[in-house]
Amino acid sequence: MVFFNLPYQYQSDVNFSLLADPGSVQDSYAVLNISMGIVEREHKRYEVTLFANNVTDERFVTGKGNIGGIWGGTPVYIHVLPREAQSYAGIRVGFNF
Repeated sequence: MVFFNLPYQYQSDVNFSLLADPGSVQDSYAVLNISMGIVEREHKRYEVTLFANNVTDERFVTGKGNIGGIWGGTPVYIHVLPREAQSYAGIRVGFNF
């Protein structure tokens, strides 16, 4: 059996700061992933999938914060970048026994 998936995710603006720091805002973004593959129909013993994640190469963070208090009050922002923040592709193979 052949399958095809086209998941789309949207995230609206978010402020990671409890104090509503304007420097801690992540703008809205959308991520599109594509996958297609084959799976054994009767017992699903094997599956081969080709995938490409974040095909539009949308840059985003999953965390942002001001650590400027450590350096005398000057705003210094850190960002948490997930793997999904860059495009990547591959082949996934699965076997069931």
